[in-house]
Amino acid sequence: MTKKKISIQDSIIVGIAVVVPLLFLIGFVFHSIISSPSTVEIIQKDNLMKHFNGRINRMHFDEENHNVKYAVSTKTEKFPIFRNWEPYIEIGDSLSKTKNSFKLEVYKKNGSKIIFDYRDNYKRLK
Repeated sequence: MTKKKISIQDSIIVGIAVVVPLLFLIGFVFHSIISSPSTVEIIQKDNLMKHFNGRINRMHFDEENHNVKYAVSTKTEKFPIFRNWEPYIEIGDSLSKTKNSFKLEVYKKNGSKIIFDYRDNYKRLK
């Protein structure tokens, strides 16, 4: 078998065919990292969209979702509870979270009211 030498022109074409798509891929990844919203921004937007009203019927931990505690209303709506809020929310309390608000209002069985702010939880994520 005889070896064929690759011409300089063919080497340049193959080099360009490999390098140019690789540069586009690196540029796309870099652009995505810089221009995409941060994790905190995504979580804030998600929490602003939440809407929940109801009396807590039961609570449970969701093992498939990092053991997050959920309050379940009598309407069977599930509402995730932050760990630092857990001691203050009990079965029988009523929760109210309106859309486009960071405030969660907890109406206790004894008639008192506690207001939690989602933004307090974001400080730990930054």
